Amino acid sequence: MKEETVFMKVRTFEEFKNFINKLNLKGKTFIIKPNWVEPSKGQYTEPLPLQWLFDCLEGKKVIIESHTAWRNKILLETGEVVVNEKNMNEKKDFLREQEKWFLEYTGLSELLKEYNVEYINVTEEVWKKETADPKIIQEIIEKKFPPIKHKELYGVVPKRIFELRNEDTIFIDFAKIKTDGSIALTLSTKNLFGLIPDPKRSPKYHDHEIKILPYAILDMNEIYRALFNCVFINEGIFTAIDGPSPEAGKLKENLNLIVGGKNSIDVDLVTAKLVGIDPQILLTKLLNPTKEVFGFNPKLLEKIPENFVDKLTFEK
Repeated sequence: MKEETVFMKVRTFEEFKNFINKLNLKGKTFIIKPNWVEPSKGQYTEPLPLQWLFDCLEGKKVIIESHTAWRNKILLETGEVVVNEKNMNEKKDFLREQEKWFLEYTGLSELLKEYNVEYINVTEEVWKKETADPKIIQEIIEKKFPPIKHKELYGVVPKRIFELRNEDTIFIDFAKIKTDGSIALTLSTKNLFGLIPDPKRSPKYHDHEIKILPYAILDMNEIYRALFNCVFINEGIFTAIDGPSPEAGKLKENLNLIVGGKNSIDVDLVTAKLVGIDPQILLTKLLNPTKEVFGFNPKLLEKIPENFVDKLTFEK
């Protein structure tokens, strides 16, 4: 990568391509983790930024994501969450039906078909028991990083994803820029949390007190950063979320911001500074255990220009 952390205003494909060129993504296979939480505008990685990314990458492209309790038509129309930690096994068919609906409703299904992009759903692979040997995953991770806190997560890497692991594969964490009152912002470091196969992900991995969540985020970062050459991107080109939380926030259109680099901590802190949110809040609330493992470069924040883009707020 030519530069440690890159940030740009992007409005056109040519500007986006310039950004990707600065990241110097040289590979033959690209695994892309978007942010497909739920179907409201601004809450998911929409087709156009993904299309631009596909157009910039020469080689095999694979999307990886998991089922969520929120990615369905009922939530969009009524706000009701019908999937919870007690009924998830009963709701498997519902989740599959709603996954198909989501992809068609958003136009993502057509995009993936047009670009011949394979979609691997982690939850489905775990349900089918098509996962890599957890002992092998554990050995790879613990050669590079401390043991993870939630040991069962050694067993949630899809076999098909693990088989793509080689020096010519790049894992792209393609996150949305969203404010959140409890943790300031949800960005690329947290985006890997979405690869936990549990559709609700709470209460075992997610808590409103933010005591459990940071360690589950660290676990998923250790797993995928040990397995792959990772690049992290925060994208808010056409849509972002601005306000007290992803659920209660308001749509922010045309923020035109994109930030990328090899260390998600740096990428997230630079993003926070650019949108006017104190990076220290992210460090203390969400990223503290992750920064202890992966480090960060505080000097990057000294180079952030004022009034580069519109400011966001996470205050109620």
